[in-house]
Amino acid sequence: LEESDERFMRSIEEKIDTLEIKTQGNIPLLLVVLQGNLEEKIKKIHGHTELSLDKIKRGTQTSTNPFSVLLDVEDGEKMVAKSPSDALKKFWKEGRYALDVHESIALLTHYPALFKNHYFISAGSFYEKENDKLPLLWLLDEHQNPELHYAWFDIAHGSYGAGSYATKI
Repeated sequence: LEESDERFMRSIEEKIDTLEIKTQGNIPLLLVVLQGNLEEKIKKIHGHTELSLDKIKRGTQTSTNPFSVLLDVEDGEKMVAKSPSDALKKFWKEGRYALDVHESIALLTHYPALFKNHYFISAGSFYEKENDKLPLLWLLDEHQNPELHYAWFDIAHGSYGAGSYATKI
C-alpha cells in the first residue's frame, strides 16, 4: 500500500472503533464514488439538467478520496417543509452533514423511489448564480426522471427535503 492508502485505512479503523450507529429508520450505509464526470453520473440515473455544471461547487465536507462511505443517511424526509437554511442549522446542531451532489446521485442510484414521498435538496453543494450560492434541488420531469435545479436558501416548500448523514469514512 502507498502511504496515502495506509493513512486512509488508519482513518477508517479509527472511525470504526468509535462508531455507534443509531439509524432510527435511516439508511445505515451508502457507498459514494467521487471519480467520473458529473454529467455522466447524472445520465446514469436517467437524469438531466440545464444548469451549467461548472458552476456547481461542493461544500465544506469534501473528500479527496476516490470513494467514501456515508453512515446513517437521512433521505430528506425529516426536513420536508423546512428551508435549506433551517435544515443546515438543524444538521449543525445534530452534528450531521448535508449531502452534496455526488452523495445525492449515489442515494438516487440506490434508492430511486425516494421521489415518491418528496423532492430532494442537496444542500451540501451549491450552484453559483450571479452573486448567490444556492443549494441544489432534484425534481422529477414530465417523464418522471430526475432533473437537477437550484433552490432558494430561505424558502421552504411542502414537498422538498434536504438529506444528511452522520459520519463519512
